[in-house]
Amino acid sequence: MGSLACLDGWLYQKGKDTMNRSHLGHAAVVVLLGLCCALSSGCLVMSSNEETREGKFVADTTFDQIKPGQTSAAWVKATLGEPSARTKVEDQSDAEVWKYTYTERKEGVGAVFLIFGGTSTKEKSGTAYVELKDGVVTNKWRG
Repeated sequence: MGSLACLDGWLYQKGKDTMNRSHLGHAAVVVLLGLCCALSSGCLVMSSNEETREGKFVADTTFDQIKPGQTSAAWVKATLGEPSARTKVEDQSDAEVWKYTYTERKEGVGAVFLIFGGTSTKEKSGTAYVELKDGVVTNKWRG
């Protein structure tokens, strides 16, 4: 009976080893499939955006504070800085128009690895005008 018990134990152990190897094989397949899915998904998507502004930008909130007949040339210069250009108004020796110009550029880049890639660029220019006479704002507008 001793040899039967030994044979029975050997067969049990052999079946257990085969079963463990089978489970390891299935686990390896599952891990490999998961890894393939992770590598082929959104992990390989890239994008970036950049905004730049050149010139003398005048924000709406600041422009709204300029009141014709009330705001001084000194306040405008202190708040907005030196204008991009100054133009004398014809037939009015003490009147001039200050011009503030800017260019805003937005660039975007996007790609999906080995499938698609693209860029977009948007450029917008703006101008704010302030008319002054005798050191006081007489008019303002955007162009």
